[in-house]
Amino acid sequence: MKINLLISPKTNEQLTLIVGQCYKLNRIMDRIVSIMDVTFSCVNSSPILHLQWSHKWPLLADFFYDIQSSFNVLTDYPSTPSDSSTYSTLLDIFQKVLDEVLELNDLITGCVVICQEELDINVKASLENFLATRYIKYIQQAIILRDKAKLYGDDVLGFDRDIKKFFILDDN
Repeated sequence: MKINLLISPKTNEQLTLIVGQCYKLNRIMDRIVSIMDVTFSCVNSSPILHLQWSHKWPLLADFFYDIQSSFNVLTDYPSTPSDSSTYSTLLDIFQKVLDEVLELNDLITGCVVICQEELDINVKASLENFLATRYIKYIQQAIILRDKAKLYGDDVLGFDRDIKKFFILDDN
């Protein structure tokens, strides 16, 4: 059995999609932060969501860049779609976030499958470790925010007041 120590083109294409989704999430979260700040006057939620959530997505993209760079493969950066979305409820906002977080999860797990097929074993191991040790916390955070938005309903100020109690990602 021949094991390919470089990233196959198929795996690299999927990594490019993953990088693009990370930046898409950053764009979506920046728009949501603006809405939380301006439309909903969430003075507590806005800085937390901006610094401890929105800013994390480009850092996650760097993880995938580092994999590509380690194997001497260039990273392509897909265009990031503009976002002028509007939301009428917290639930609408955080359901959108959860949907996008799960989309990224699907792209990463899809890449694991491709790595297996392409014998990109080192990349596969890195992705599986990432999913198990880091990304699961992002999924959990997205679920918590969506569930809390559902529980708080129209009580936007209550949600804003209490967000620190259910925001589990650290600021590192």
